[in-house]
Formats: sequence, C-alpha cells, structure tokens
Amino acid sequence: IKNFQVIEEGQIIINKEPAMWLLYSHEAGPSPVKAIAFYLTRGKRGYSITGAAAPEQFDKYRNLFKNAAKSFSFR
Repeated sequence: IKNFQVIEEGQIIINKEPAMWLLYSHEAGPSPVKAIAFYLTRGKRGYSITGAAAPEQFDKYRNLFKNAAKSFSFR
C-alpha cells in the first residue's frame, strides 16, 4: 500500500456491540482509493468490514458502507 493516510477515526455501536471505524486513503497500484473499515471483536476473534471506492465517488457510498456494517450480527 502506497501513500496510506488516516483521515478520520471513531467509535460506533454495531448491533449492540462496540466497534471502531477508520476512514483512510491509499493507492492501490496506479489508482487512488478511499475506504472505511469497521473493527469489532468478540472473544478471541476480530472482524473487519471494509467499504472502498474511488475518492471522488466515496461520499456517494459512505452511508451504504455504514449501513452494511451496522447490519453485521453475531449468531
């Protein structure tokens, strides 16, 4: 990963479970990427849910990525 930059980070509740999120950018080969990753843990396991898009398209999909992550549940 080239030119990795953290843009923003925070906390969120996903189905009653505390989680953290990280908004970042980087280059994937010749293409710039903007992404958001949600991180959860349960017991000894960690989970990552990531949504990514071209930087100029990211804001259009950010709520979709967030809603997808918030639909995650443990069974």
